[in-house]
Formats: sequence, C-alpha cells, structure tokens
Amino acid sequence: MLNTLSNQTRRALLLSVASAVLCCTPLALTQAHAATSVSTETAYVSKINSFTSKDFLRGIWRQYAGLSVPATQASIDAFKPGVHLRFADGQLREISKVFRVGSNLSIYVKGGLLDGNKVGSPNTVSTAPALRSGSAPLLQQILRRRSPKPTPHSWPEATSRASTSHRQ
Repeated sequence: MLNTLSNQTRRALLLSVASAVLCCTPLALTQAHAATSVSTETAYVSKINSFTSKDFLRGIWRQYAGLSVPATQASIDAFKPGVHLRFADGQLREISKVFRVGSNLSIYVKGGLLDGNKVGSPNTVSTAPALRSGSAPLLQQILRRRSPKPTPHSWPEATSRASTSHRQ
C-alpha cells in the first residue's frame, strides 16, 4: 500500500505516527479520531546497570539481545513481555522475557544483539507506548479512502514495483 502513496504523503504519515509515539499524544485522524489513538500512558524510564564483564558490556548482554536494570517495584511493574522499549540510539524493541536475578532484572528483547557502547550505561531505557490493537487496520482503511489511485503516467515506478512485489 505504501507504494501507491506519494513521497510527501508517505513522509507526512510516518512523521505523524512517529511524533505520536514519541510525544505520547493522541494520533489525530479526522474521521476516525475516537477509534485510532496512541496510548497516553506515561513512559517509564530506568537506568541501565553499569556491569562490564565477560557477560555484559555497560549493562547490555554480550551474547543475547538483552540488558540488566535495577529490580525496583516500578521496573518490575513496567517491564513485561510484549512491552516496547526505546533505547538511547532510537531503537524500538519488544520485550520477549524478563527474569529477576537478585536485585536486578534481566530483560530480553526481540531482534539482534544490542551494542553496549551505543545503548548501555550511563544511558537509560524507557517503555514506549504503541498503537492500540485494532488501530493499524483502521489506519490502512482511512489511507486507502484518501489516497488517489496511481496512474501509469504519474507514478510508473511505484506501479511496476507494486505489481511485481505481490507475485513473489
């Protein structure tokens, strides 16, 4: 579907979604404002432990996609599987597992290894509100209704890419 949008429309959409997620404000779409929104819950911010050893680099696991944070009641409540985390370099990762290890939490995230030099201590990690379930399909419906149909002479690259990508 994004292939049928102009670059300006695509940028506006991405900026709108990004600003809504980063700023924790409702996503305003005129016809479906009540049904499509971003969670307004407050992000929880935690320091990352400053462990450096054969297992950790600045609190980031060397062998796994994970990190270590202090196990406070607030961090235990905030860091649960399925919650998204925002790291210092802007990455957004979903928590897959959380284990309490003494006075710390080991938090594992989906995706590749994290770089302790970029996202480790003294940086922090925060929870990131995500679109509520059911919002994405509604957003796609709104965009389909508002998007002009591509014509072969106006967007030849987008039309040819869209037609070949569905066959693969």
